[in-house]
Amino acid sequence: MIFSEWVTLWIDNYKKPFVSTATLDVIKYCLNHILPKFGDKDITQIRGIEIQQFILSLDHIPNMQDKCRKYLSEIMEYAYRNRYIDFNPMLAVKFKPYRFTNSTPMNEKQRKKFIRSLKGKPYEVLYLTYLYTGARRNEIISPGGFEVDFKNKLVYIHGTKTANSDRVMPLFDKLEKILKSVPDYKAYFTSFKPNWVFLCLSRHLKKIGMPEFNVRSLRCTFSLMCYELGIRETTVQAWLGHTTVKTTTTFYLDKKTIAVSKSDTISREIELINKSL
Repeated sequence: MIFSEWVTLWIDNYKKPFVSTATLDVIKYCLNHILPKFGDKDITQIRGIEIQQFILSLDHIPNMQDKCRKYLSEIMEYAYRNRYIDFNPMLAVKFKPYRFTNSTPMNEKQRKKFIRSLKGKPYEVLYLTYLYTGARRNEIISPGGFEVDFKNKLVYIHGTKTANSDRVMPLFDKLEKILKSVPDYKAYFTSFKPNWVFLCLSRHLKKIGMPEFNVRSLRCTFSLMCYELGIRETTVQAWLGHTTVKTTTTFYLDKKTIAVSKSDTISREIELINKSL
């Protein structure tokens, strides 16, 4: 069997029924790297050393290197389980797992610079929505992942990463104004592809002299803004969709800049944010 034929079977039977559209987009993006190398080969003739050399050739883009390794492992494992190959060549591949570092949140001065730099850009609403919701990348751009109830001033975010990923948070005044600036926010958000969201922001941040930040930094920045205003840890945890408060405080905050929480009610917390944004 030709490798590309098996990949089509693998996607149709092992991925499409079980993953989101956004995840499928990521897989297809990775396959744009993989298929030119292996697509026309007989799957039984692909050797571990070929895959090893291919993975190493992606060392200039570490995250892509890790993703391609991940999906090649799945492709070959299921080919082996279905007896299309007698030996899984991925067993002969050595790799160094890619590790995400904790993203740095923007301080007040950096936030203002970033917001000013987005003015008039076609992606302004997209990145401001990330900043004012703390949502994960795919939660905003996936069909059905982001719903707004303007009447009751609520935002519904559907995620799949943790048990608490599905959540409801307030529609802050600033965010409401931003979302209403586009005719159809759903069509607007779903027009963006996952990797484009990452790469576009990376280019934009480099251009304005802030290369140390990324998409995840916007989530961290939202968290930090909440803490600076005195929003309770449990409230921030719920808005971010974390299973535990420890995740919120360990990975999404700069402890040196967190203000002590003094708010007593959720309505007071919402009022604090509306006044500050």
